[in-house]
Amino acid sequence: MSASPETLHLLAHQAQRRARTERDWWDNPLDTALAAVSATRHPPAFRQEGELALGRLHRWHRDGQPRRVSADVTAIALAAAAAADFARRDRDLERDAIATVDALARRSRDAAPVLHLALCAWALDRVAADRTRSPWPALRDRFREPTERARGLDTPLALFTRALATTPFDAAALVRGLLAEAPASPGVEDGAVLLWLLTAAIERCSAELRADDTGLCALIDRRSELAARLAQELDADAFRAPEVGEFDPDGEFDLRPAIFLSPMEALLLDICLASAQPEQAWLRFEEAERMFGRRARSTERRLARRSSMLVALVGAVSGALLAVALSATDVSADVFLPAGLALGFAFVVVAAALWHRDDASKPSQAIGLFAAAAAPFAAVNAVNQALTHPWFSDAAGMITGALVSAAAVIVWAFVTMSRAP
Repeated sequence: MSASPETLHLLAHQAQRRARTERDWWDNPLDTALAAVSATRHPPAFRQEGELALGRLHRWHRDGQPRRVSADVTAIALAAAAAADFARRDRDLERDAIATVDALARRSRDAAPVLHLALCAWALDRVAADRTRSPWPALRDRFREPTERARGLDTPLALFTRALATTPFDAAALVRGLLAEAPASPGVEDGAVLLWLLTAAIERCSAELRADDTGLCALIDRRSELAARLAQELDADAFRAPEVGEFDPDGEFDLRPAIFLSPMEALLLDICLASAQPEQAWLRFEEAERMFGRRARSTERRLARRSSMLVALVGAVSGALLAVALSATDVSADVFLPAGLALGFAFVVVAAALWHRDDASKPSQAIGLFAAAAAPFAAVNAVNQALTHPWFSDAAGMITGALVSAAAVIVWAFVTMSRAP
């Protein structure tokens, strides 16, 4: 069972490739044109396949093979759109697409399926931008009133086609109409077409509406729910034509409905689920380590330095607060100053240890050693000054001399680090 829309896209893409009868032909012109459009919505690696299909469609059109049936008219319109997306616009192809779609829109409803007209309007949306010229007036007249005898997806498809043909484009009205008319729980065959329709409408309306528009967000949610449902209900067998065995009058009839999505429906799924963003390159673990390991280590060192600075700042504040608190109890400066320094340097020792753990550099070692020496010296001096009979008569001078030597170590560490190649 498919578990995600990405997996469903892979199944649909494999199914539409299996439907290819020749290197650049998908059994019929309409499917071939859909395959060419699909290639424009995939990463650049698929461009050559789409250009081959487009080249075959150009030859098919140039040789005068297209008929005036709706499927071939739709194929011409989609080929014109693919040529524009590939930056290979063909004015003759575009003029023929516009003329044939205009004629198709004027034909009877039985001769022009709503899905084909919706695909034509979608294809020519950017190719024929002037809504006052063909084929848009004919499409507007065709869908000016609600579709008669509409069933299934005809109504939302008609809404979409009429919205594209109308000027100015009313994105809000289209969103409201699709939310009201699109089936809430279509069958899997209709679901593939509806997923394409919702995707095409969302892409068109996103350029007109705010990203936080409630109607647009609801339509996006509807599409996400439908994609997730189809991903759960469809597997690889759904894209393979069911095998019909010989009739056995004495055998048991299998009354279970067979799920089969045609190559056209697979192509519509491939179009609406594809992404033009390049795929992430596959890397071996060793290559990934070389590529991303240095960046990760740099980030870890930066975080370690910031953490150590924060701990050192907390130590400075704590030492100052201790000194202030002791001074408020009438303790002499000879006692509360070294006591505050002892507490502050203790925090510096912790900060240097955090820094050194992720960045074993000379400065972290030197600062850690200096703080480790200064903290006990300051504590001993505070205790010595607090005694009635001090242990050392000149403890401050002795400690100062020791710390000066330790400070020299720090200066030397920074100087040698700055000169290192």
